Amino acid sequence: MKISTNKKYIETIVTRGVERVFPNEDFLRSRLSSGEQLTIYLGIDPTGPTLHMGHMIPLIKLAQLQKLGHKIILLIGDFTARIGDPDKFQARTQLSHEQVLENCTLYKEQASAVLSFDGENPAELKYNNDWLGKMNFADVLNLASQMTVQQMLKRDMFKKRFYGVIKCQTCEEERTYSPVEYNLDNPFDYLEEKKGDIAVKPDKILCSLGHEFGIEEKIQDRSPIYLHEFMYPLMQGYDSVAMNVDGEVGGNDQTFNMLVGRDLLKNQTPSKEKFVIPMKLLVDNNGDKMGKTTGNMLSFLDSANEKFKKIMTWSDGMILNGFELLTDVDLDTIQARLDSDENPRDIKFDLAQAIVTRFHTADNADTAKQSWINEVQKDNTPKNIPEIELLENIIETLAMGTGDSKTQIRRSLKEGAVKRNDLKLDETSVLVSGDIVQIGKKRWFFIK
Repeated sequence: MKISTNKKYIETIVTRGVERVFPNEDFLRSRLSSGEQLTIYLGIDPTGPTLHMGHMIPLIKLAQLQKLGHKIILLIGDFTARIGDPDKFQARTQLSHEQVLENCTLYKEQASAVLSFDGENPAELKYNNDWLGKMNFADVLNLASQMTVQQMLKRDMFKKRFYGVIKCQTCEEERTYSPVEYNLDNPFDYLEEKKGDIAVKPDKILCSLGHEFGIEEKIQDRSPIYLHEFMYPLMQGYDSVAMNVDGEVGGNDQTFNMLVGRDLLKNQTPSKEKFVIPMKLLVDNNGDKMGKTTGNMLSFLDSANEKFKKIMTWSDGMILNGFELLTDVDLDTIQARLDSDENPRDIKFDLAQAIVTRFHTADNADTAKQSWINEVQKDNTPKNIPEIELLENIIETLAMGTGDSKTQIRRSLKEGAVKRNDLKLDETSVLVSGDIVQIGKKRWFFIK
Protein backbone atom coordinates (compact mmCIF):
# COMPACT_ATOMS: atom_id res chain seq x y z
CA MET A 1 0.00 0.00 0.00
CA LYS A 2 1.26 3.49 -0.85
CA ILE A 3 2.11 5.53 2.26
CA SER A 4 1.28 9.24 2.19
CA THR A 5 4.05 11.59 3.36
CA ASN A 6 2.01 14.80 3.11
CA LYS A 7 4.00 17.29 5.23
CA LYS A 8 1.03 19.37 6.34
CA TYR A 9 -0.91 16.32 7.49
CA ILE A 10 2.15 14.88 9.23
CA GLU A 11 2.54 18.17 11.12
CA THR A 12 -1.06 17.86 12.29
CA ILE A 13 -0.35 14.35 13.55
CA VAL A 14 2.80 15.46 15.37
CA THR A 15 1.31 18.51 17.09
CA ARG A 16 -2.49 18.60 17.32
CA GLY A 17 -3.70 17.43 20.73
CA VAL A 18 -0.27 15.98 21.51
CA GLU A 19 1.19 16.51 24.98
CA ARG A 20 4.72 15.42 24.04
CA VAL A 21 6.52 13.03 21.70
CA PHE A 22 9.18 10.48 22.71
CA PRO A 23 12.00 10.45 21.83
CA ASN A 24 11.18 13.80 20.14
CA GLU A 25 9.00 15.42 17.46
CA ASP A 26 11.69 15.41 14.77
CA PHE A 27 12.15 11.64 15.17
CA LEU A 28 8.42 11.13 14.62
CA ARG A 29 8.42 13.48 11.61
CA SER A 30 11.32 11.51 10.14
CA ARG A 31 9.58 8.15 10.61
CA LEU A 32 6.32 9.38 9.13
CA SER A 33 8.17 10.94 6.17
CA SER A 34 10.15 7.77 5.39
CA GLY A 35 7.45 6.19 3.22
CA GLU A 36 7.69 2.99 5.28
CA GLN A 37 4.49 1.45 6.62
CA LEU A 38 4.67 1.68 10.42
CA THR A 39 2.75 -0.32 13.01
CA ILE A 40 1.14 1.82 15.70
CA TYR A 41 -1.26 0.77 18.42
CA LEU A 42 -3.56 1.91 21.19
CA GLY A 43 -4.26 -0.33 24.15
CA ILE A 44 -7.58 -0.15 26.01
CA ASP A 45 -8.38 -2.09 29.16
CA PRO A 46 -12.07 -3.13 29.15
CA THR A 47 -12.83 -2.24 32.76
CA GLY A 48 -16.30 -1.05 31.74
CA PRO A 49 -18.81 -1.85 28.98
CA THR A 50 -18.40 1.33 26.94
CA LEU A 51 -15.76 3.57 25.42
CA HIS A 52 -15.91 7.28 26.29
CA MET A 53 -14.54 10.62 25.12
CA GLY A 54 -11.20 9.93 26.84
CA HIS A 55 -10.76 6.98 24.45
CA MET A 56 -11.86 9.05 21.46
CA ILE A 57 -8.84 11.35 21.68
CA PRO A 58 -6.15 8.69 20.92
CA LEU A 59 -8.55 6.92 18.55
CA ILE A 60 -8.71 10.09 16.44
CA LYS A 61 -4.89 10.19 16.37
CA LEU A 62 -4.85 6.54 15.24
CA ALA A 63 -7.38 7.39 12.52
CA GLN A 64 -5.08 10.17 11.28
CA LEU A 65 -2.20 7.68 11.09
CA GLN A 66 -4.44 5.14 9.36
CA LYS A 67 -5.32 7.77 6.78
CA LEU A 68 -1.62 8.00 5.86
CA GLY A 69 -1.62 4.24 5.23
CA HIS A 70 0.02 2.94 8.42
CA LYS A 71 -0.93 -0.34 10.07
CA ILE A 72 -3.17 0.29 13.06
CA ILE A 73 -3.81 -2.07 15.98
CA LEU A 74 -6.52 -1.62 18.58
CA LEU A 75 -5.34 -3.79 21.46
CA ILE A 76 -7.90 -5.00 23.97
CA GLY A 77 -6.20 -5.52 27.34
CA ASP A 78 -8.25 -8.55 28.32
CA PHE A 79 -5.36 -9.76 30.51
CA THR A 80 -4.18 -6.45 31.97
CA ALA A 81 -7.76 -5.34 32.71
CA ARG A 82 -8.10 -8.19 35.18
CA ILE A 83 -5.59 -6.36 37.38
CA GLY A 84 -6.33 -2.81 36.29
CA ASP A 85 -3.96 0.12 35.89
CA PRO A 86 -2.84 1.07 39.43
CA ASP A 87 -4.93 3.74 41.13
CA LYS A 88 -3.37 6.72 42.91
CA PHE A 89 -5.12 5.84 46.17
CA GLN A 90 -5.42 2.05 46.49
CA ALA A 91 -5.26 -1.30 44.71
CA ARG A 92 -8.10 -1.92 42.27
CA THR A 93 -10.58 -4.77 42.65
CA GLN A 94 -9.52 -7.53 40.28
CA LEU A 95 -11.91 -8.65 37.55
CA SER A 96 -12.46 -12.14 36.15
CA HIS A 97 -11.62 -12.87 32.52
CA GLU A 98 -15.33 -13.45 31.90
CA GLN A 99 -16.19 -9.98 33.23
CA VAL A 100 -13.51 -8.41 31.06
CA LEU A 101 -14.64 -10.17 27.87
CA GLU A 102 -18.25 -9.17 28.53
CA ASN A 103 -17.18 -5.55 28.96
CA CYS A 104 -15.46 -5.36 25.57
CA THR A 105 -18.22 -7.03 23.55
CA LEU A 106 -19.12 -3.77 21.78
CA TYR A 107 -15.68 -2.12 21.69
CA LYS A 108 -14.99 -2.84 18.02
CA GLU A 109 -18.43 -1.58 16.99
CA GLN A 110 -17.98 1.57 19.09
CA ALA A 111 -14.43 2.22 17.82
CA SER A 112 -15.76 1.94 14.26
CA ALA A 113 -17.14 5.45 14.68
CA VAL A 114 -13.53 6.61 14.40
CA LEU A 115 -11.40 3.78 12.94
CA SER A 116 -11.99 1.74 9.79
CA PHE A 117 -11.91 -2.04 10.29
CA ASP A 118 -12.41 -2.85 6.62
CA GLY A 119 -11.32 -1.55 3.24
CA GLU A 120 -7.79 -1.33 1.81
CA ASN A 121 -6.03 -0.71 5.12
CA PRO A 122 -8.22 -2.15 7.91
CA ALA A 123 -7.36 -1.66 11.56
CA GLU A 124 -6.63 -4.91 13.39
CA LEU A 125 -8.13 -5.99 16.71
CA LYS A 126 -5.88 -7.94 19.10
CA TYR A 127 -6.09 -9.23 22.69
CA ASN A 128 -3.12 -9.28 25.06
CA ASN A 129 -4.25 -12.44 26.84
CA ASP A 130 -2.98 -14.20 23.69
CA TRP A 131 0.60 -13.72 24.92
CA LEU A 132 0.42 -12.65 28.57
CA GLY A 133 -1.88 -15.56 29.43
CA LYS A 134 0.70 -18.03 28.11
CA MET A 135 3.69 -16.80 30.15
CA ASN A 136 5.11 -19.15 32.77
CA PHE A 137 6.79 -18.12 36.03
CA ALA A 138 10.24 -18.14 34.45
CA ASP A 139 8.97 -15.74 31.77
CA VAL A 140 7.55 -13.46 34.45
CA LEU A 141 10.83 -13.46 36.40
CA ASN A 142 12.76 -12.60 33.26
CA LEU A 143 10.37 -9.72 32.59
CA ALA A 144 10.58 -8.47 36.18
CA SER A 145 14.38 -8.50 36.04
CA GLN A 146 14.30 -5.71 33.44
CA MET A 147 13.01 -3.03 35.81
CA THR A 148 13.88 -1.85 39.33
CA VAL A 149 11.76 -0.74 42.27
CA GLN A 150 13.43 2.68 42.04
CA GLN A 151 12.20 3.01 38.46
CA MET A 152 8.69 2.05 39.51
CA LEU A 153 8.66 4.67 42.26
CA LYS A 154 9.25 7.36 39.67
CA ARG A 155 5.64 6.88 38.62
CA ASP A 156 3.67 9.63 40.31
CA MET A 157 0.85 7.48 41.65
CA PHE A 158 3.26 4.96 43.18
CA LYS A 159 5.31 7.77 44.70
CA LYS A 160 2.23 9.33 46.29
CA ARG A 161 1.08 6.04 47.76
CA PHE A 162 4.55 5.15 49.04
CA TYR A 163 5.35 8.51 50.65
CA GLY A 164 2.01 10.28 51.07
CA VAL A 165 0.95 13.74 49.84
CA ILE A 166 1.04 17.11 51.58
CA LYS A 167 -0.64 20.33 50.45
CA CYS A 168 0.37 23.94 50.98
CA GLN A 169 -2.54 25.62 52.74
CA THR A 170 -1.60 28.99 51.22
CA CYS A 171 -1.64 28.19 47.50
CA GLU A 172 -3.02 24.58 47.60
CA GLU A 173 -0.02 23.16 45.72
CA GLU A 174 0.28 19.42 46.31
CA ARG A 175 3.63 17.72 46.82
CA THR A 176 4.77 14.20 47.47
CA TYR A 177 6.35 13.82 50.89
CA SER A 178 9.59 12.33 49.62
CA PRO A 179 12.23 11.56 52.27
CA VAL A 180 14.92 12.07 49.64
CA GLU A 181 13.98 15.76 49.49
CA TYR A 182 14.45 16.10 53.23
CA ASN A 183 17.95 14.65 53.49
CA LEU A 184 17.01 11.17 54.69
CA ASP A 185 19.66 8.89 53.19
CA ASN A 186 17.46 5.80 53.34
CA PRO A 187 13.76 5.99 52.37
CA PHE A 188 13.02 3.52 55.15
CA ASP A 189 14.31 6.09 57.65
CA TYR A 190 10.95 7.67 57.03
CA LEU A 191 9.35 4.95 59.13
CA GLU A 192 11.64 5.68 62.07
CA GLU A 193 10.98 9.41 61.78
CA LYS A 194 7.31 8.94 62.53
CA LYS A 195 5.48 9.61 65.78
CA GLY A 196 2.08 7.96 65.64
CA ASP A 197 0.43 8.68 62.31
CA ILE A 198 2.25 11.94 61.63
CA ALA A 199 5.89 12.24 60.64
CA VAL A 200 8.18 14.61 62.47
CA LYS A 201 8.06 17.99 60.76
CA PRO A 202 11.34 18.80 58.98
CA ASP A 203 12.88 22.20 59.67
CA LYS A 204 11.46 23.62 56.48
CA ILE A 205 9.24 22.46 53.60
CA LEU A 206 8.65 24.96 50.83
CA CYS A 207 6.24 24.88 47.92
CA SER A 208 7.31 26.23 44.54
CA LEU A 209 6.11 29.72 45.53
CA GLY A 210 8.16 29.71 48.73
CA HIS A 211 5.36 29.15 51.25
CA GLU A 212 6.43 27.13 54.29
CA PHE A 213 4.29 24.23 55.42
CA GLY A 214 4.64 20.89 57.18
CA ILE A 215 3.70 17.25 57.26
CA GLU A 216 0.73 17.96 59.52
CA GLU A 217 -0.89 19.29 56.35
CA LYS A 218 -0.86 15.84 54.77
CA ILE A 219 -3.91 15.14 52.62
CA GLN A 220 -3.05 11.59 51.58
CA ASP A 221 -1.40 9.01 53.83
CA ARG A 222 0.90 6.25 52.71
CA SER A 223 -1.05 3.27 51.34
CA PRO A 224 0.10 -0.27 50.48
CA ILE A 225 1.45 -1.01 47.01
CA TYR A 226 1.01 -4.66 46.11
CA LEU A 227 3.56 -6.49 43.99
CA HIS A 228 1.02 -7.31 41.28
CA GLU A 229 0.51 -3.55 40.81
CA PHE A 230 4.22 -3.16 40.06
CA MET A 231 3.77 -5.88 37.44
CA TYR A 232 1.09 -3.93 35.56
CA PRO A 233 3.45 -1.49 33.74
CA LEU A 234 5.66 -4.45 32.81
CA MET A 235 2.74 -6.38 31.36
CA GLN A 236 1.45 -3.39 29.43
CA GLY A 237 4.99 -2.64 28.28
CA TYR A 238 5.44 -6.24 27.08
CA ASP A 239 2.57 -5.69 24.62
CA SER A 240 4.98 -3.58 22.53
CA VAL A 241 7.47 -6.46 22.49
CA ALA A 242 4.89 -9.10 21.63
CA MET A 243 3.55 -7.09 18.67
CA ASN A 244 6.94 -5.62 17.66
CA VAL A 245 5.41 -2.20 17.04
CA ASP A 246 6.94 1.04 15.81
CA GLY A 247 4.84 3.36 17.94
CA GLU A 248 2.11 3.74 20.53
CA VAL A 249 -0.60 6.32 21.17
CA GLY A 250 -2.35 6.88 24.49
CA GLY A 251 -3.48 9.41 27.07
CA ASN A 252 -0.75 11.36 28.85
CA ASP A 253 -1.73 9.54 32.06
CA GLN A 254 -0.33 6.41 30.39
CA THR A 255 3.08 7.93 29.58
CA PHE A 256 4.94 5.90 32.21
CA ASN A 257 3.50 2.59 30.98
CA MET A 258 4.12 3.44 27.33
CA LEU A 259 7.75 4.31 28.07
CA VAL A 260 8.21 1.00 29.89
CA GLY A 261 7.21 -0.66 26.61
CA ARG A 262 9.73 1.48 24.79
CA ASP A 263 12.50 0.34 27.17
CA LEU A 264 11.52 -3.35 27.02
CA LEU A 265 11.43 -3.29 23.22
CA LYS A 266 14.86 -1.66 23.11
CA ASN A 267 16.22 -4.26 25.54
CA GLN A 268 15.16 -7.01 23.16
CA THR A 269 16.06 -5.22 19.92
CA PRO A 270 18.64 -2.45 20.56
CA SER A 271 18.15 -1.01 17.08
CA LYS A 272 14.39 -0.62 17.63
CA GLU A 273 13.36 2.93 18.57
CA LYS A 274 9.67 2.96 19.44
CA PHE A 275 8.02 6.38 19.40
CA VAL A 276 5.39 7.26 22.00
CA ILE A 277 2.63 9.85 21.50
CA PRO A 278 0.97 10.82 24.80
CA MET A 279 -2.19 12.81 24.06
CA LYS A 280 -3.59 15.68 26.08
CA LEU A 281 -6.54 14.82 28.29
CA LEU A 282 -9.99 16.36 28.15
CA VAL A 283 -10.33 17.89 31.61
CA ASP A 284 -13.06 19.87 33.37
CA ASN A 285 -12.54 23.21 35.07
CA ASN A 286 -11.36 21.42 38.23
CA GLY A 287 -8.58 19.73 36.28
CA ASP A 288 -10.25 16.28 36.51
CA LYS A 289 -10.14 14.18 33.37
CA MET A 290 -13.46 13.32 31.81
CA GLY A 291 -14.23 9.65 32.40
CA LYS A 292 -16.02 7.03 34.45
CA THR A 293 -13.73 7.49 37.47
CA THR A 294 -14.74 11.13 37.92
CA GLY A 295 -18.43 10.59 37.14
CA ASN A 296 -18.55 12.98 34.15
CA MET A 297 -18.28 10.37 31.40
CA LEU A 298 -19.57 11.02 27.89
CA SER A 299 -20.13 7.53 26.50
CA PHE A 300 -20.00 6.32 22.92
CA LEU A 301 -23.33 4.59 23.70
CA ASP A 302 -25.11 7.78 24.79
CA SER A 303 -27.90 8.87 22.47
CA ALA A 304 -27.46 11.93 20.25
CA ASN A 305 -29.59 13.97 22.67
CA GLU A 306 -27.60 12.77 25.69
CA LYS A 307 -24.27 13.58 24.05
CA PHE A 308 -25.42 17.04 23.01
CA LYS A 309 -26.83 17.83 26.44
CA LYS A 310 -23.67 16.68 28.26
CA ILE A 311 -21.37 18.69 25.99
CA MET A 312 -23.47 21.81 26.56
CA THR A 313 -22.81 21.46 30.32
CA TRP A 314 -19.05 21.73 29.74
CA SER A 315 -17.57 24.99 31.02
CA ASP A 316 -16.58 27.70 28.54
CA GLY A 317 -12.94 27.00 29.42
CA MET A 318 -13.26 23.55 27.82
CA ILE A 319 -14.40 24.79 24.40
CA LEU A 320 -11.01 25.24 22.70
CA ASN A 321 -9.65 22.03 24.25
CA GLY A 322 -12.73 20.15 23.04
CA PHE A 323 -12.32 21.39 19.47
CA GLU A 324 -8.60 20.54 19.46
CA LEU A 325 -8.97 17.02 20.83
CA LEU A 326 -12.30 15.86 19.42
CA THR A 327 -12.69 17.58 16.03
CA ASP A 328 -10.62 18.61 13.00
CA VAL A 329 -11.98 22.19 13.00
CA ASP A 330 -9.39 24.94 12.45
CA LEU A 331 -8.33 26.16 15.91
CA ASP A 332 -7.36 29.69 14.85
CA THR A 333 -10.95 30.21 13.73
CA ILE A 334 -12.28 29.00 17.07
CA GLN A 335 -9.83 31.17 19.02
CA ALA A 336 -10.88 34.23 17.00
CA ARG A 337 -14.53 33.52 17.82
CA LEU A 338 -13.69 33.12 21.52
CA ASP A 339 -11.79 36.43 21.47
CA SER A 340 -14.76 38.21 19.89
CA ASP A 341 -18.06 39.27 21.47
CA GLU A 342 -19.77 36.09 20.25
CA ASN A 343 -21.71 34.23 22.92
CA PRO A 344 -19.62 31.16 23.93
CA ARG A 345 -22.85 29.18 23.98
CA ASP A 346 -23.09 29.48 20.19
CA ILE A 347 -19.51 28.25 19.78
CA LYS A 348 -20.31 25.34 22.07
CA PHE A 349 -23.32 24.55 19.86
CA ASP A 350 -20.88 23.95 16.98
CA LEU A 351 -18.65 21.77 19.18
CA ALA A 352 -21.59 19.62 20.26
CA GLN A 353 -22.87 19.31 16.69
CA ALA A 354 -19.43 18.27 15.36
CA ILE A 355 -19.05 15.53 17.98
CA VAL A 356 -22.62 14.25 17.74
CA THR A 357 -22.41 14.15 13.93
CA ARG A 358 -19.33 11.89 14.10
CA PHE A 359 -21.31 9.27 16.03
CA HIS A 360 -24.74 9.75 14.47
CA THR A 361 -25.75 12.03 11.58
CA ALA A 362 -25.95 15.76 10.90
CA ASP A 363 -29.75 15.51 11.10
CA ASN A 364 -29.47 13.80 14.51
CA ALA A 365 -27.20 16.60 15.69
CA ASP A 366 -29.65 19.28 14.48
CA THR A 367 -32.53 17.51 16.23
CA ALA A 368 -30.48 17.20 19.43
CA LYS A 369 -29.69 20.92 19.32
CA GLN A 370 -33.33 21.88 18.94
CA SER A 371 -34.27 19.49 21.74
CA TRP A 372 -31.73 21.15 24.03
CA ILE A 373 -33.02 24.62 23.12
CA ASN A 374 -36.61 23.58 23.78
CA GLU A 375 -35.73 22.03 27.14
CA VAL A 376 -33.18 24.48 28.53
CA GLN A 377 -33.76 27.86 26.94
CA LYS A 378 -37.46 28.20 27.64
CA ASP A 379 -38.22 31.26 29.72
CA ASN A 380 -38.14 30.05 33.32
CA THR A 381 -36.28 32.96 34.91
CA PRO A 382 -37.90 35.28 37.44
CA LYS A 383 -39.22 38.66 36.35
CA ASN A 384 -37.65 42.01 37.34
CA ILE A 385 -34.25 40.55 38.21
CA PRO A 386 -31.53 43.01 39.30
CA GLU A 387 -29.20 44.49 36.71
CA ILE A 388 -25.42 44.57 37.17
CA GLU A 389 -22.82 46.38 35.12
CA LEU A 390 -20.45 44.49 32.81
CA LEU A 391 -16.86 45.07 33.96
CA GLU A 392 -13.42 43.79 32.94
CA ASN A 393 -14.00 40.08 33.62
CA ILE A 394 -16.46 37.68 35.21
CA ILE A 395 -14.87 37.94 38.67
CA GLU A 396 -14.98 41.74 38.73
CA THR A 397 -18.49 41.85 37.26
CA LEU A 398 -20.09 39.42 39.70
CA ALA A 399 -18.21 40.63 42.77
CA MET A 400 -19.12 44.27 42.18
CA GLY A 401 -22.68 43.56 41.12
CA THR A 402 -23.67 40.97 43.72
CA GLY A 403 -21.80 42.20 46.77
CA ASP A 404 -20.01 38.85 47.16
CA SER A 405 -16.26 38.87 47.70
CA LYS A 406 -13.98 37.86 44.83
CA THR A 407 -12.98 34.82 46.86
CA GLN A 408 -16.62 33.76 47.18
CA ILE A 409 -17.23 34.30 43.46
CA ARG A 410 -14.18 32.15 42.62
CA ARG A 411 -15.45 29.44 44.98
CA SER A 412 -18.93 29.54 43.42
CA LEU A 413 -17.43 29.24 39.93
CA LYS A 414 -15.21 26.34 40.96
CA GLU A 415 -18.19 24.54 42.51
CA GLY A 416 -20.25 24.98 39.34
CA ALA A 417 -22.82 27.20 41.11
CA VAL A 418 -22.71 29.99 38.51
CA LYS A 419 -24.68 29.33 35.33
CA ARG A 420 -25.80 31.02 32.13
CA ASN A 421 -28.61 29.32 30.20
CA ASP A 422 -28.20 26.39 32.60
CA LEU A 423 -24.53 26.05 31.54
CA LYS A 424 -21.84 26.15 34.22
CA LEU A 425 -19.39 29.04 33.99
CA ASP A 426 -15.78 29.26 35.18
CA GLU A 427 -13.14 31.97 35.60
CA THR A 428 -12.37 31.88 31.87
CA SER A 429 -15.99 32.51 30.85
CA VAL A 430 -16.76 35.78 29.05
CA LEU A 431 -19.97 37.61 29.91
CA VAL A 432 -21.71 39.83 27.36
CA SER A 433 -24.41 42.43 27.66
CA GLY A 434 -27.82 40.78 27.80
CA ASP A 435 -26.67 37.64 29.61
CA ILE A 436 -28.77 36.36 32.51
CA VAL A 437 -26.58 34.76 35.16
CA GLN A 438 -27.81 32.48 37.93
CA ILE A 439 -25.84 32.01 41.17
CA GLY A 440 -27.05 29.11 43.28
CA LYS A 441 -30.75 28.27 43.12
CA LYS A 442 -32.35 31.62 43.92
CA ARG A 443 -30.15 34.47 42.71
CA TRP A 444 -30.44 35.89 39.17
CA PHE A 445 -28.71 38.87 37.58
CA PHE A 446 -29.08 40.66 34.23
CA ILE A 447 -25.80 41.88 32.69
CA LYS A 448 -26.23 45.37 31.22
